[in-house]
Amino acid sequence: MSWQDELQKILPGRVYTDSVQRNLYARAACIYEIVPKAVVIPENDDDIAGLVKFAASHKLPLIPRGAASSLAGQAVGDGIILDLSRYFQAIRLLENGRIKTEAGVVIAKINQALMPMGRVFAPDPSSLDFSTIGGAIANNAGGPHAMVYGSTAHHIESIELILQDGLPFTAAYHSFDEIQGLHQREKAIYEGMHSLLLEYESEIDKNQPFTKKISSGYQVWNLLKADGIDLAPLFAGSEGTLGIITRAVLKTVPVKRELGLISLYFDDLEKLGLAVNLLRSLGATAIEFVDESFLHFARDFKPELAKYLPQKVRGLCFVEKEADTVDELNDFFEKVGAAIQPYGKVGEKAINRTQIRQITQLRKAALGILNRMKGAERPIPFVEDALVNPARLSRFLPELDRFFKKSNLKYVVWGHIGDGNLHIRPLIDIGRPDLSDLMNRIMHGFNELLFAYAGYLSGEHGDGRLRSPFLKEQFPTLYPLFVKIKNLFDPKGIFNPGIKISPEATPWFVNTRFHKTMNSNQLFTKKADAQRWLDEIDRCHGCGTCRDYCPVFQATGKEADTARAKANLLSAILKGRLKPEILNDTETFAVFESCVNCGECLSACPTEIDIPALAILSREIYRQERGFTFGEQLLIHGKQLSEVAAMSNPLSNWSLKLKPVRQFMEAITDIDRRREFPKFQKQAFEDRTFQRRKEPGENQVVLWTGCHGQYSDADGEVYHAIRLLEKLGFRVLLPEWRCCNIARLTHGDIEGAKPDLLDNLQYLTPYLNLNIPIVFTAASCGYAFKSEYPKFFSEISGVLELSKHVQDIHEFLYAALESAGERIRFQNLSLKIVYHEPCHLKAQKSGISPLQLLKKIPGLQIEKISDHCCGIAGTFGMKKRHYELSMAMGQPLFREILRVQPQLVVSGCGTCQIQIHQLTGMECIHPIEVLNQAILFIK
Repeated sequence: MSWQDELQKILPGRVYTDSVQRNLYARAACIYEIVPKAVVIPENDDDIAGLVKFAASHKLPLIPRGAASSLAGQAVGDGIILDLSRYFQAIRLLENGRIKTEAGVVIAKINQALMPMGRVFAPDPSSLDFSTIGGAIANNAGGPHAMVYGSTAHHIESIELILQDGLPFTAAYHSFDEIQGLHQREKAIYEGMHSLLLEYESEIDKNQPFTKKISSGYQVWNLLKADGIDLAPLFAGSEGTLGIITRAVLKTVPVKRELGLISLYFDDLEKLGLAVNLLRSLGATAIEFVDESFLHFARDFKPELAKYLPQKVRGLCFVEKEADTVDELNDFFEKVGAAIQPYGKVGEKAINRTQIRQITQLRKAALGILNRMKGAERPIPFVEDALVNPARLSRFLPELDRFFKKSNLKYVVWGHIGDGNLHIRPLIDIGRPDLSDLMNRIMHGFNELLFAYAGYLSGEHGDGRLRSPFLKEQFPTLYPLFVKIKNLFDPKGIFNPGIKISPEATPWFVNTRFHKTMNSNQLFTKKADAQRWLDEIDRCHGCGTCRDYCPVFQATGKEADTARAKANLLSAILKGRLKPEILNDTETFAVFESCVNCGECLSACPTEIDIPALAILSREIYRQERGFTFGEQLLIHGKQLSEVAAMSNPLSNWSLKLKPVRQFMEAITDIDRRREFPKFQKQAFEDRTFQRRKEPGENQVVLWTGCHGQYSDADGEVYHAIRLLEKLGFRVLLPEWRCCNIARLTHGDIEGAKPDLLDNLQYLTPYLNLNIPIVFTAASCGYAFKSEYPKFFSEISGVLELSKHVQDIHEFLYAALESAGERIRFQNLSLKIVYHEPCHLKAQKSGISPLQLLKKIPGLQIEKISDHCCGIAGTFGMKKRHYELSMAMGQPLFREILRVQPQLVVSGCGTCQIQIHQLTGMECIHPIEVLNQAILFIK
């Protein structure tokens, strides 16, 4: 029996050894790419214990993994990946401001749980919205405020682990008397560590870090106390090399009442370095830094924040101050303004937390922003987490600049400069034939420079495969202690081997993903723009942000359902690890089908990778081989079905309520019997009320309302849209139309969408040529025209021009109302509502939300909620096999709606309205109805 089969018997249903799943875990947010031997997703401590014993007996490496947002290669490896992020989700509040959390809990959720107590977990890495606390502990995560509060090691009371013998162990503080009373196994560990700490006590003192954060080596500082030993900090930054972390008790800090931010501009790096020490002495809480290269990219990314992003400066610092009163903030601003004059200039100030969050989020999104870069040169993270004593920054920063200029390389640098933590990205053409030699030369040269300034290799990202080979050089007198600690806890070397303690013969640049040959003939060969999509695959750097926004992953917790999983599989095909034919496999298809084409990647992915399009192209390959089921054929002909249902009303509405009919439908079409349908109306609105009017003229507008509006909400969405546009002085034109085919495209039938597209082009081009506005009330139809058509049909004449011309109706109305100014008269609406933004409207990124229009209505009480995807995703949530998942995807939104108990829910998507009504029982209407009721006339 193979070890794989043996392990399956021990952990049935939790072990994955197929090539698809293993390739999903071959990458993380780092530069490495290593296919594991297997993936295990444990559900409890017993699963971990059994796996650890099995791995020890078979000498198989174990690589524990959280969100895989780490940057140094510690979450990938040639062994068994242990994914702790799906389960281990329990949180329990304790007394004295402490919290007990399991390893898979996302840091942001910990802070949400602490919010009612007015407290927060102080370490705040930029990935806190999706990274797990287990990963934060393993890396000793820091963040901007570590200069005051310290890194994760400073905020742990105790850590529970499974050690190599498969038994639990709690690392915490114990007095020497308490150690004598411990179980023999625990006692031996504490006494062993006590002996080692005494043996190396002088060397530990000599190497005491100069800041409150460091992730290089093992955290051997401050473990030995006067009357005992605290082993909890040792495991912060241990990167899974000493045991498997399962849970921890964390210390928290109170949230200060007020927060302020002041931006400072510098035209000289030496002066910037001098200013940092001055700002520290004035009591700054955080000092964030970005250089001139980053500012260039950031201005394109967030033009609305341009006033905070100056031009023609060498560096910009965002300085934060926490305080109890606004007066304290103003006093701090005044002191900074006076003290900074010899070094730089004062820019903008802010004391609004929302505004500050927007600005700091821009800095936190640095990695994603840089990865949007077009062209051959790419920001490569390999000298990326240096820690320099702030007192030496004024000399180090100019020296760093000279180093890269001498190497003929451009670079970008940003980071938490308040404690000297710099994130550096050289810009390198990854197609260079001498790439390995160049990167190795830069790595060694940079380390030489760093060590000359007594700096550390890692401030918060850990050593991983990237920096472990240099730890002996970093800590020549402490490295033997690191080896002995590793042997004490992991004598067989199964826990993340090669990390921290690195074999002499292992060069750091082995298994980087830049060294694989990309075979461009493997995918999308029938596409005229195939190379564009190949480049799109390569742009995914695996950051893991999609774990925070993807509604499917949020509901399932499965790595296969993340956006990055799609890029990982396609990359594996391009690099020859998987054959292209695997796209015809049902298991592979399931990975791509889990992308529901909500468009979140287009607005929430920091790198803006078009995963939905890649998923559609992959599904197209599958469909060309496998075709469509009968039920899928029906769903992609939504307009025709709606027409038939409308014509057969009231029979259609009556029959769809009958249980036998729905059971039969489910068996034949896979449309779930529990799914509610809208009420169909006898005729399309345009046919029974308005004649089609196509003549050119001034103040005309073309209105496109889509299937839901025409066949299920003609008296609501369509009627009110027409009436409102007429109030604003527009003559409404209702042309012929064919289905936008968003459902057909999402299913992967790209060619099948062409005939309707060509018809729609024929119908709409005359209005385009006359520059008559074309507006959509249906978010998904607008998404199809503005986003999907340019991707898949750019070669068809007129498609690009039309996609740039069309607008969402709310965008159009906003401009019209602004133009009308005080001539508009609003009626007071005493109504409590919730607004839900459809995913396909967000993805259009028009800059105008219906919420901005609704806020203009006097008396309207708009309850603030944390908005989420409703989960129906068009036809996705109609299918029996997806119904339960669809409901699970929508639960966060439904809980929010039910929490505030509105009188009415408002959303501009027909299927969103269906889902919201079914799950909450509340009426859900189009925003245009509310706006038309509120706007009386124009004077």
